[in-house]
Amino acid sequence: MTRTTELLQYTDTNNTCHQHGFCVRRAEVQNSTVVFQLNFSNNIKFCAPKPARTPSPVRWLLFFETPYKMKVHTIILLLISFTNAFGQKTVRDLLDEMPQGRKGIKQYTKVIKLDSNNAEAYWRRGHEYYRTNQYSLAISDFTKSISKDSTFNHSNILADRGVAKEMLGMFNEAIADFSQAIAYSFTQDTTIPQEFERYYYGRGRTKFKLGDTLNGIKDLDSALKWWPQGYHIRKLRARLLASTGQYKEAMDDYNFLLYKWNGNGEFPMEKEYAIDFYWRATAKQKLGDSSYLADLEAAKMLKYQEDKLTYLWKY
Repeated sequence: MTRTTELLQYTDTNNTCHQHGFCVRRAEVQNSTVVFQLNFSNNIKFCAPKPARTPSPVRWLLFFETPYKMKVHTIILLLISFTNAFGQKTVRDLLDEMPQGRKGIKQYTKVIKLDSNNAEAYWRRGHEYYRTNQYSLAISDFTKSISKDSTFNHSNILADRGVAKEMLGMFNEAIADFSQAIAYSFTQDTTIPQEFERYYYGRGRTKFKLGDTLNGIKDLDSALKWWPQGYHIRKLRARLLASTGQYKEAMDDYNFLLYKWNGNGEFPMEKEYAIDFYWRATAKQKLGDSSYLADLEAAKMLKYQEDKLTYLWKY
């Protein structure tokens, strides 16, 4: 669909609206035709030739509705001015080209003012709130997106809201969102990727933070069934397995990461991996592998400090 910059006027010469007792709910400019969407029960559409263009710097449609069964002779579709910065671009263009962060928030807010029912705009603005650590506002926007159109990207938005809740320590509420995302995805065509691995990973991670480590590991198991190459999923599971005394299983995960995923047999000497050197050393020591000393030395060089168990998810 494209929307042009013009004043449109359509005269209902056939008295179509009046005869059928409905009024215009929506109109779109499609090439050389104006398509009117009516509020009739079967969503009847009818078309009219697009009138000659009149110059104007405006770009968005404001639709005036006539009362039900009111005689409609003339429907005026007035295009409202937005900003010259957006030129002649469609909302689709704007959504695809938005900046990130606070600038993005401002632009999405302008789009929402133009189309307050745009579920995607709320979802995307919610992402920018999340990027800027405004988690409560992100949750609000994700909720609005779902309320505007519960079929739009439903599982993903539920999971996004779950992550924002997780960041605020709302673990039970986050788990509920991840669970809803999983349940909804199973109602879809599972031969098409549904991102189950993401939802199970989020729920497993959150269960662990809540203190339910064993069930957290089960969710990580499920995530890896959907995506065996899930690097961060497997790293977290390896740490949790080591922390719960499942040392052989932990080493299996570490070996998978280092030989099948990385392919070079070793973690990089970077601070991010200090925790992995530490927990791999723990597993090796318990299994009688003397090379654990090298891992402990690497963890020490990277200034790893043994934190609370619940900090394992951070890296």
